[in-house]
Amino acid sequence: MARQSGLGRGLDALFADTVELNEKEDRTVKRVKITDIEPDKNQPRKIFDEEKLTELADSIKENGVITPLIVRKEENGRYKLIAGERRWRAARRAGLDEVDVYIREIDDATADLYALVENLQRVDLNPLEEANGYKLLMEKYHLTQESVASQVGKSRPAVTNSLRLLSLPDEILPMLENGSLSAGQARTLLGYDDENVMIRAAREAVVKKLSVREMEKALRSYKSGKDKPKSKLKPINCDIKAVESDLSEKMGRRVTLTGGSKGGILSIQFYGDDDLNDLIEKITYGFR
Repeated sequence: MARQSGLGRGLDALFADTVELNEKEDRTVKRVKITDIEPDKNQPRKIFDEEKLTELADSIKENGVITPLIVRKEENGRYKLIAGERRWRAARRAGLDEVDVYIREIDDATADLYALVENLQRVDLNPLEEANGYKLLMEKYHLTQESVASQVGKSRPAVTNSLRLLSLPDEILPMLENGSLSAGQARTLLGYDDENVMIRAAREAVVKKLSVREMEKALRSYKSGKDKPKSKLKPINCDIKAVESDLSEKMGRRVTLTGGSKGGILSIQFYGDDDLNDLIEKITYGFR
């Protein structure tokens, strides 16, 4: 099963202002032809606001690109962007021939991680881009959710909740991508067990501009109105509710308990095959 793996020289080396570069790395800012730079297809950010891009281009015409781009040199002599794609796009729009860059010698994994964290720190990613960024790190570099959370400075539940958004129906994802739905609203939709109802609830939330609280109220109403099969298990009490809450927080996933003094059922939610493997590993070796 996947274990945490190291990612190049790590983020401390990339983000520190006083980084001690190794002998092969250039310590200075260089001027590079903008046509010699190409974006990274693994860049987590896919959507760029055209209006803001034009505003930045106008500013660059007046002041230039104040913060250098971060790139790495490819074997073909060209440069691959690590951070600063928005500035690169605006600089091209502004008609610049050259831009200032920092050249870093790092591996693919560290470059992908850097791009994700750089965007997260600037709050540049929409919820869907963020979730796909986590998914990329997990699948491409065989990282666990806990490892990704540690690398990007997020809590494990935050990463888990972000990844859950990827299970939404395709009809809802564009609403999340363009900002019509927030991450909190989208997570509320996951409470519906019927995909068609989920889609209708999403459209209603967008049209009526419902808050998360209003959506939660609608979800409770939906659940209470459904015919549910009778169960021989006794309803859970307040103490068990507290246990559910504690376990859910610790495990980074929904945990439910049903039953009475003579026994019951413990249910632990998981999100896909990788997450199930991670959960089995945690149960086997213990949560830390």
